[in-house]
Amino acid sequence: MHSRETIRETFVKLIKKAKTSAGENVFNMRDFNFFLEKMPAINVSTQSESIDETYQHDYGMRRRVLTVDVECYATGDDGARFVDELASTVEDIFHVHPNLKNTVETCRLQNIAMAFGDNGSVALHGSILTFEVTYVTHIPHPEEAAETLKTLFVGLDPETGRGNEDKYQKIGNIHA
Repeated sequence: MHSRETIRETFVKLIKKAKTSAGENVFNMRDFNFFLEKMPAINVSTQSESIDETYQHDYGMRRRVLTVDVECYATGDDGARFVDELASTVEDIFHVHPNLKNTVETCRLQNIAMAFGDNGSVALHGSILTFEVTYVTHIPHPEEAAETLKTLFVGLDPETGRGNEDKYQKIGNIHA
């Protein structure tokens, strides 16, 4: 499973575990319409990801910054108040879990956007919480890292020091 999938699943699990008013209507990258009968609902999606400049090389660790949106939706006359409460609950969940239960470096709320739409008979209210999640990939296994260092340091064979005296050249008396 890709790290982004794991992060989205962690968001979904934490929201469901908190027993929000959305109940089981919490989805990972849902790509089809919500049913009005099953509101409120929450959708967790990833938008973009960048690699930290100091880690942008081909080998070794990569620090990634992922944008995750948590979209909260509700319908009805009191939908705006309802979706605000739901968004506040979601915000509190991730305030308590700033590293998503030790799965990421950081998880910070960056922005909250409000949305409203209707189909003529039903109003749909939305609140989209945007989080910035920082995590690291390509972490070397401790044994691999130790073996690499051992090869680097043990493999160094200087041409000076004990055992190399025969390679030295006598300079003679240069001040005579």
